[in-house]
Amino acid sequence: MNSAIQTVGKAGGRRRLAAGLTAGGLALALLAGCGSSGIRSQIPSLICPAIGLVQETSTVTKFRDQGSYLEGDVLYEGYISDLASSCNEEGGGVVADFTFTVTASKGDAGQTDHVTLPYFVAVTTPGGAIISKQVFNAEIDLSQDGRGTVREHLNQHIQAEGPDFHTYEILIGFQLSEDDMVYNLAQ
Repeated sequence: MNSAIQTVGKAGGRRRLAAGLTAGGLALALLAGCGSSGIRSQIPSLICPAIGLVQETSTVTKFRDQGSYLEGDVLYEGYISDLASSCNEEGGGVVADFTFTVTASKGDAGQTDHVTLPYFVAVTTPGGAIISKQVFNAEIDLSQDGRGTVREHLNQHIQAEGPDFHTYEILIGFQLSEDDMVYNLAQ
């Protein structure tokens, strides 16, 4: 299978992705923490792909010094929640429309009123292979009591052979560094 993912529209906080699947070679991407036991599926449907958060990557904690892990060294914390989705058939494929909330709060060592939290959206095949992945940024203002929230809205188009779109998965999580992942897995 060959795959392609591209941003095909972005307006007013709304982002649109497209992934096309055809016979041929398989383009793989590495996605840390992407095991089936860590996925919380959000929409049970016969046509819709499963859309879920990868549990090990649904939170992020940034520290002043890498590897310190002391509560007093926390710059900020963030989490993804409130995933909602729907889908419909379109042009020989399926379009999944989904929204989720990204929330951040300033830690004891935090001095900025703005954070950028990178997150990924990945599509996997029925066999679990990652066929496309794209990273976006959630821009969050922390000037109101050291806490802020944004609502992200994306569309994912999956074009595939056959009607088994429900066997694909769309995975969402923070794009974590190795140090971030070590911290998350220790929690």
